[in-house]
Amino acid sequence: MITDHTTIFVINWVCISLMVVMALILALATKLKNGAAYAALIVWMPSVPAYLHNMCRSTGMYEQAIPLIYFSNLTNTFTMPLLWLFVKSQIDGFFKFKPKMLLHFLPGLVSLGSMVVYYWGMPYHIRVQYIIEETNGAEHLPQLIDDVIVFGQMFIYYPIILRYLYKAKKQFLNNYSDSGYLNTLWIFRFMICLASLCAVVFVAYAIEPRTDVWLIPIANTLVMIYLVYNCITHPSVAYINRTSLSVQDNKHEQTSKISSQSLAQAQMEEYCNRIINYLKETQAYKNPDFSLSMLETATGISRKNISYSINTHLQKNFFELINQMRIEEAKRLLQLPDAKHYTIDSVYVECGFRSRSTFFLAFKKAENVSPAQWLSQLKIESKNR
Repeated sequence: MITDHTTIFVINWVCISLMVVMALILALATKLKNGAAYAALIVWMPSVPAYLHNMCRSTGMYEQAIPLIYFSNLTNTFTMPLLWLFVKSQIDGFFKFKPKMLLHFLPGLVSLGSMVVYYWGMPYHIRVQYIIEETNGAEHLPQLIDDVIVFGQMFIYYPIILRYLYKAKKQFLNNYSDSGYLNTLWIFRFMICLASLCAVVFVAYAIEPRTDVWLIPIANTLVMIYLVYNCITHPSVAYINRTSLSVQDNKHEQTSKISSQSLAQAQMEEYCNRIINYLKETQAYKNPDFSLSMLETATGISRKNISYSINTHLQKNFFELINQMRIEEAKRLLQLPDAKHYTIDSVYVECGFRSRSTFFLAFKKAENVSPAQWLSQLKIESKNR
């Protein structure tokens, strides 16, 4: 266990400096658009006050630690609501902050209120004694309330967030073809990573509370570097006109699935052949905004039957089917004898991809290699024939 004051001081100041720098970089790079404002708050607000307070109380700087505890406890309780709003702003293209969302921050105000009432008028020497006791693992009523709120939020918000992401992912893959979705995959990985990290911190804190003065800053800083990197390199795809996620939609999907199970194998095969023939003849898959509803209108097959047939007979979802056809078209263009005017950096537009990055992601997902590596392998194979 790290107890040396100099080491604690250095670790926390390095983490604080990195947090401030990351928040500034994020603000400048994204101009706080597309959910980046929430990300910046997540990076800076819940972390820096907590690091400062833990550092001061663990190194004997009690005069500074006393006022900082109010900011530390308040901002700790804001972390999970900010994460939830960040996820919503990244996934839901119609997301707008509403005043009622401020209710998510009410527990933080309760925690702050309990501290003010409990510590109000308490003599300085008694407050210092409390801080020393808390540093050694003891907890008083305000800290217990804060811990219950913080850890309770983790057990409430993480399941809600992960369930929402799962529903969003399922709905996106079954209804939309825009490969920009691939840019949001990091959010799923980030939330799973963060939930796992919080579980580790929870166990470590339960075994030895003083780990919060060095383990949490190091772990949080590494995770937040990952958050900032992805917010800059993979901005949200809010331009996609997604349908809203609701319980009613979920019930409808379940009903559709049950009713579609009566489809015969021959009927599903016939639907799939019609769908694929239509896509090949019209090359509708090259439209970046192509969706399941557009396919329904064009083929006359109901959405539930299209989804069930593709999922069951072709063993893939709508998104995978469309992007597979785009990748095959890209490979065809790159192999043409007169393909000199087609380059890796230009072919993606012709095939229905919005950007170079999403084309590379989709290609690597399908072929397990980048487009450049695939071309190199193709040239080697041609020479060996």
